[in-house]
Amino acid sequence: MIEIKNPGYFWLDTWVLANVIQLATQDFCLRFLNRTNDPCGRQFDQMTQAARSAPANIAEGNSRHSTSRETEMKLTDVARASLAELAESELWQRLKDARLVDEHGQPLVSRPEAALMAYMLAERLHIDQKWKFFEQLWQRKNMRNDYNTALEQRKSLDFQDRPKEILG
Repeated sequence: MIEIKNPGYFWLDTWVLANVIQLATQDFCLRFLNRTNDPCGRQFDQMTQAARSAPANIAEGNSRHSTSRETEMKLTDVARASLAELAESELWQRLKDARLVDEHGQPLVSRPEAALMAYMLAERLHIDQKWKFFEQLWQRKNMRNDYNTALEQRKSLDFQDRPKEILG
């Protein structure tokens, strides 16, 4: 019987799963992204490149295992970041499809509703300084006040169900 001492990255669950995600992402992009909803092809490129990057970085990190654990960990972290970027891309696409944000990621809802959505997004994407981040992203001020206003408005509280369904 042949004993394999180091089977390499082909046997890593993370590499196999990253490849499954890559294939599913490519299939999704080919099926659902077209010139109507992605006129410049930016979303398609971003999603497929992020999906392709994850297994490549896992493989490279594993191949560097014998020379540098630090490099292996850095490349594994890059793979993790690529998969997180992919999840964010899909999330923004769902928000666009629901007509909650425009093609540039700007909110298409009232200020209080946008603040509620920003809060939910920040929780989902683990953004620490949520108000600062979304105030810069959406060129708005006082989003915390808008959020507090939303908590007092019945209409805004009813709105919460729409992004909750999308954000999962």
